Amino acid sequence: MFALADRGRLSDLLVELKTRVRCHGAVLLSTCDRVELWQEDGNADGYEPLCRVFGTSPLRWKNVAYRREGDAAVTWLFELACGLHSPLFGEDAIISQLEDAAILSRNSGCATPVTQQLFRLAVTVGKKAHSLLDLDQCEPHLCTALADVIHPHEGLPVLVIGSSATGRMVASFLTEKGCRVRMTLRDERKTELVPPGVEPVSYDGRFSLLHSYSVVICATKGLEYALSQTAPMRENALVIDLANPHDVEDGLAGRNGVRLVRDADLSYRRENREKNIAQSNVMIQRTLGEFKAWLKRERETHSISSLAEAAAEDLVFRMHPVVGKLGIADETEFSHQLADTAYKSVIHQLFSHGLSEDVVDLSHPLVPTPALYPGDPAVDIQDSFLLERDGYRVKRITLGSHSLTHVDAPAHLLPQGKTLGRFPLSRFIGTAYVMDGMDVRSVPDGVDMVVVSTGWEGKWGTKAYLEGYPVLSDADVERLLARGIHLFAFDTPSPDVDASYPIHRRIFSADGLIVENLTGTRALVGQTVRLLVLPLPIDGDGAPARVIALR
Repeated sequence: MFALADRGRLSDLLVELKTRVRCHGAVLLSTCDRVELWQEDGNADGYEPLCRVFGTSPLRWKNVAYRREGDAAVTWLFELACGLHSPLFGEDAIISQLEDAAILSRNSGCATPVTQQLFRLAVTVGKKAHSLLDLDQCEPHLCTALADVIHPHEGLPVLVIGSSATGRMVASFLTEKGCRVRMTLRDERKTELVPPGVEPVSYDGRFSLLHSYSVVICATKGLEYALSQTAPMRENALVIDLANPHDVEDGLAGRNGVRLVRDADLSYRRENREKNIAQSNVMIQRTLGEFKAWLKRERETHSISSLAEAAAEDLVFRMHPVVGKLGIADETEFSHQLADTAYKSVIHQLFSHGLSEDVVDLSHPLVPTPALYPGDPAVDIQDSFLLERDGYRVKRITLGSHSLTHVDAPAHLLPQGKTLGRFPLSRFIGTAYVMDGMDVRSVPDGVDMVVVSTGWEGKWGTKAYLEGYPVLSDADVERLLARGIHLFAFDTPSPDVDASYPIHRRIFSADGLIVENLTGTRALVGQTVRLLVLPLPIDGDGAPARVIALR
């Protein structure tokens, strides 16, 4: 819709929009076919300011503009994430665009805990839907509808442009009806895509063939026109455009007697699309419930971490003009560091002034401790300097990355797994439900972490701690992952008893994190808490952590 500039310029525009509409938070979403301004608690309608900052007249876009509020807006965003409103139904490029929009908002100081949670959930539900949607699924009733329009017969020459699943199905169907079918290939080496009896031809050479075909079917998945309005068509040719977005330019219709039929003009039941939409809507409604539950808790508790996050974003927003004038090479990284430092500072001040909620420490203390597993480093603490002897105190601490209460990152087991340093700080702060043992059915909507409390912490420090501890089943882990849980915390030495670590690997493959060796969890069973998992800032496979629950 607009020719967007570099990220620095886009950041400037977003800050200007937030200022103009006087909103609490703002996110600018830009895709191949839309530009949307998402605003939280704005004092003005964002449509006209959006047009103005991009230098276009509001009247020009009025007929295609739309507005959503409340639950309808949240549902719309989740539908976008699932690709239900994309020109290419179900496409997944929207997910990275949503992630980019949230990052830009955060780095510009225009984000809030609400907008970040909203877009995080949108990405989560989008990924779930795209694991479900089969974009190459053909509609079984399409061929019957085509036959009613084409009237296939022996020897009828047909050119199928595009080797998508739909294109292959149509080519195979028409060949069975006796038609002489050619199908284009972008990569002529992929002849395995060509159905039996169909002749492959070069996609780039399609224009030289058009004069020979009275029936041409377009079924590509590209975003550019396969046939422009100047394509050298045969007189009175029938062109059928099955692509969405359109594969054939509008101006081709009627030229030289050409008849153009779009997919939308064909009368048939789009069975698989209906099924995909229905299945996506189930996930969307569940995720909407999670967001509303989260929002209710946030507004009721005004949690300390949310206050700190909001303060950090406000500082970045206020500093945006100043940062722009400093000529910093990497403004994005600087803004990220500024927000991170502000967040930690506010957290520290609020805690030090006693403004926190009820705080429960779930971490084992850092004291000399034998290695939990043979070969691992023991926790050793020695005096290096003494006050009486040296005038000051310094201790030397030796420990392993998986000592005591600690976080496991995917790099712990996966060859290409992410290290702790590649996770944003926000991934270590979330809403957690404290399960009583393996009762995954009790986990409510709206949480993104679980604490598995089994009482096994009572065996800490004994040989029995490593033997016979309870674990979640594979099916229960899958259920929790499907609900958007991205951090699993245990009061046991591991979520696995199998030496191949299947639970570890499944959680890691879903970009999840694992916390092991918690203590003090039984006092929180059945409660939903704000969980702060604070690993040492080591960019490695894991790190000892201070784990704190706020209730």
